[in-house]
Amino acid sequence: MFFKRKQPTDGTHAGRRRNTSPSSPDKANVFSYYANRSVYSEKLRRKAEAKLEATSVRRSPNALSPQKRLLGSTVLVVVLVAMAINIRLSSDPKIVIVDNAGSHAFLQNSDIYQAAAHKLLRKSILNTNKITVSASYITQQLRAEFPELTVASMTIPFFGTHPTVYILPAVPDLILQEEDSASHVQQFVLDDTGRALGVLTTSTLQRPNVPAVIDQSGFSVHVGQLSLPDTSVSFITGVAGELAAEHVPVSLYTLLGGGASELDARMSGVSYYVKFNLHGDARIEVGDYLAVKQQLDKSHTVPTQYIDVRVDGRAYYL
Repeated sequence: MFFKRKQPTDGTHAGRRRNTSPSSPDKANVFSYYANRSVYSEKLRRKAEAKLEATSVRRSPNALSPQKRLLGSTVLVVVLVAMAINIRLSSDPKIVIVDNAGSHAFLQNSDIYQAAAHKLLRKSILNTNKITVSASYITQQLRAEFPELTVASMTIPFFGTHPTVYILPAVPDLILQEEDSASHVQQFVLDDTGRALGVLTTSTLQRPNVPAVIDQSGFSVHVGQLSLPDTSVSFITGVAGELAAEHVPVSLYTLLGGGASELDARMSGVSYYVKFNLHGDARIEVGDYLAVKQQLDKSHTVPTQYIDVRVDGRAYYL
């Protein structure tokens, strides 16, 4: 039995399918919506990035105006120029003599020390600035050139260009009189280390008030070098100090040679002299001499030649 195919009610052919191609109006509208939305979102993103970048530029501390950059550059140049000027060092130092009691009598004019320091500063290009200047070398050379200086130091100013040289004169402790082969007598001034500070001449402003010793030891004396051991200088000045404290005047001290290590002191107003041992104790030996002298005075005995106190605790006289 055959049945008739039912005709569609909308008048379309039953075998024709509905067109579902992408070109349909519904699909086109959907595509256009998403495309426009993507473009709009991209614009918003770019706009937000541009705004964020502009904000960060405005807030950046490095983003200065041209006027501020010019001012900063000017200040930097001024600072660098000031630093370059401040580190420069002049070759004309200021000399300051530190007061040292009893030492100025043998000190030279300060202009002499200033000229020597000026010459040393100009000797090397490294001394033209505060960073590379060799202050220790300059002061060492000053001490080597001028033995009458016991201390020399240089200070570099933080502000200013002129260095300051401080000098401390050596204190004379002893006058050593030497006679050469031609019978020429020279008197050398020694410090407490036994170093010869210089020659005592008639041009010396003031003779140092220190013991004078005739040197018969045979050692050559040279200015700036050690002439006596410091222990010998200390002993001689010790003896002189003890006798002066007891008001015993001494007219002459003699330092004997030949390895005797003997110091002879000739007292004023008497015909004898006293023999001291340079390796002994000055206080003890002077005490022994004073004790013997007191006994001799009581007995009205006067030595004809000497009193020998070179052995501790004992005394001999002749």
